[in-house]
Amino acid sequence: MKKLFLLTLPFLFVAIDACGSETASSETMLVKTISEGCYFTEFEYDDMRRLKKVTSLYRPQNSIDMRTYVYTDHSIVESSEYCEVTYTLDADGYVTNYIYSWNIPYEGKYIYADGNITKRVHVYPLGDDHYENFYTWENGNITKVTDQWESVEIEYSDVENKVNLFMPFEASYLSSHETGDPYIKFRGMSSKNLPLKEISEDGTIRYSYSYTFNAEGYPTSIITTDYGNNEGGETIISECLITYY
Repeated sequence: MKKLFLLTLPFLFVAIDACGSETASSETMLVKTISEGCYFTEFEYDDMRRLKKVTSLYRPQNSIDMRTYVYTDHSIVESSEYCEVTYTLDADGYVTNYIYSWNIPYEGKYIYADGNITKRVHVYPLGDDHYENFYTWENGNITKVTDQWESVEIEYSDVENKVNLFMPFEASYLSSHETGDPYIKFRGMSSKNLPLKEISEDGTIRYSYSYTFNAEGYPTSIITTDYGNNEGGETIISECLITYY
C-alpha cells in the first residue's frame, strides 16, 4: 500500500436507485468494517447491494448499537433500539425530509439546486427553535458549509471518492444530535472527491486528511489531524481503518 495526497484515479460509475442512495455497480467494492480508536463498525448489505444492517461496538464498555434499514419506493426507514428515522423520497429519489421518532418527534427538511443539496433545516417540535445548514458546491464538491454560528471551507484532492458510504468527515456535515451521522450515501449529498483539509473563517486549518489506498484505489486508511478543535485544544492525530467486501 502507499500513502497519497493527490492522485487522479479512474472515474467510478454509480447509478441512482429508486431508494435515494447511490448504488455502486457490481464491480464496486463495499465497505465491510470501519475502525477508529475505541469504535468498531461492521456493515451488511442486501441482495441489491444496499445497506441492510450496521453494528457498532464501543470497546471500553463492550456496548453494541445496531441499525437496520428497510426500503420502499418512497422512503428509507432506519431503526435502532432507541429510535426510528424515516427518510421520505421524492419521485427522483432525493430525500426531501426526515422524521426522527422517539419520545418527541423531530423533523428535518432538505432543499436542492441542480441536483445538489443547498440547505438543510432541522425543526424542533416545541416552539420555533430550528437550525439551518447551507451548502456551497463547486466542481461536484461541497466547498463550504455554513450554519447560524460559523462557516467552514473544504479543499479537495483530485482523488475520486469511491467509497459507497458516507465517510465520517462528510457525514458530520449532514448529521444532527438526534439522528447522528448518516451512513447511506444519499443522492445529491456526497462530494465527488476526497477532502484534504477544512478551513475556518479566520483562515486557520481545522482538520487535514491523508490517505492510504488498496490496489483498486479505495482508501483503507484515513489519517485525520485535528488542529485543536477539541476540549483540550490540542493537536490530535487519529486513524480510521477501512476494509471491504
